[in-house]
Amino acid sequence: MGGLPVTLVGTPVKVGDRMPDVALVGNDLKDVLLRSYEGKVLVLSAVASLDTEVCNLETRRFNAEAARLGEDVRILTVSMDLPFAQRRWCGAAGVDRVVTLSDHKHAAFGEGFGVLMKDHRLLARAVFVVDRDGTVRYIQIVEEVGKEPNYEPVLAEVRRLAGDDRRRPEEPRADTTTDRGERQPTWWKCAECGYMLQADVPPETCPSCHRRCEFRDVSCYTPDCGMRGPDSRLLGGR
Repeated sequence: MGGLPVTLVGTPVKVGDRMPDVALVGNDLKDVLLRSYEGKVLVLSAVASLDTEVCNLETRRFNAEAARLGEDVRILTVSMDLPFAQRRWCGAAGVDRVVTLSDHKHAAFGEGFGVLMKDHRLLARAVFVVDRDGTVRYIQIVEEVGKEPNYEPVLAEVRRLAGDDRRRPEEPRADTTTDRGERQPTWWKCAECGYMLQADVPPETCPSCHRRCEFRDVSCYTPDCGMRGPDSRLLGGR
């Protein structure tokens, strides 16, 4: 955050996990359970605060995309903002297709998805795509909270899931497996700026520094780090 490292707390999810069923607070102050959206393809956009420039831009962008994605898709923006502030922001910004939800009361989303910044009690910038059955299918963690996510792979996965994901077998992925046969998605880190994302193959151009960079595989493949998520021993330098 601001170029300085932060500590994330909670339980990180990985591709193939069930979506944690956490309780958030809607703009009407009523509790909202994530499982109430099962049956829809979900985009879960975690942001620090809607009153900051980048979170504002990101949520406006997703609001515009929601209009093109159809009724089978729901986009939820989650922050630590109070529901009153979220409602005020939506009215001022004219955002009517993205659902804004507050994690301020319980921090359940931050802890359940492993994106709660310990020292700030804010959410790290991240995007999760969840299929109709409540399974996490795509994860993007933005290493610098002051940068927007890479929208294209998010939208591509949403279109795939909203199209015919129930009518064809899952496409093969270039993932490794644990010794128990569990699929281990690949985490990639840009060698130039440290941007990190989870994908089958790394992009040719880094979404963060916009250079044609080398991406390093930083996935965990050994029992020392639990055979899931990024390997912290590989994340020290660029």
